[in-house]
Amino acid sequence: MELIDNKSKRWINILKLLVSKDKWWSLQEISNEQIGSVRAIQSDLEQMKSFQTENGEPLIHIKPRQGISICYTQTIRVDYYIKEILKDTIEIRLIDGVFFEQNRSFYEWMDTLNISRSTLYNTIHKINSLLISSRMTLSYDQIVCSSMEMRRRFVNFFGIFV
Repeated sequence: MELIDNKSKRWINILKLLVSKDKWWSLQEISNEQIGSVRAIQSDLEQMKSFQTENGEPLIHIKPRQGISICYTQTIRVDYYIKEILKDTIEIRLIDGVFFEQNRSFYEWMDTLNISRSTLYNTIHKINSLLISSRMTLSYDQIVCSSMEMRRRFVNFFGIFV
């Protein structure tokens, strides 16, 4: 989870918490679980309201007097929603693109991911800091992985999220 941004971590933790107990939660109770501030959680829940079950119902129910709850169905698949959250993170999109798309330059990746130069530089640095123990890196000029072992590990580790 070191690659994942704080917002995505909160979304995942909120989903896990709501699934852990079949009850109505208040914003304060969710915040007390060390997920984030009440304000951040409220903002996250507003964005997460767009999640729907396979029946087309909202996944998360928010009622002013009762609180927040998750819609339980016979086949609730939290892993599906976690996968969707992760697919939107810059880090996973970059790693996915490096392995499954054509090679691109640094500036092409900036355009593709719609991020600034410093954000892309910091993202590559963050990924490399985790890969250095395995003697693997992403290069900055033509963003490609520099080890075949890295490709195998990506497929084994990240394949479940992509």
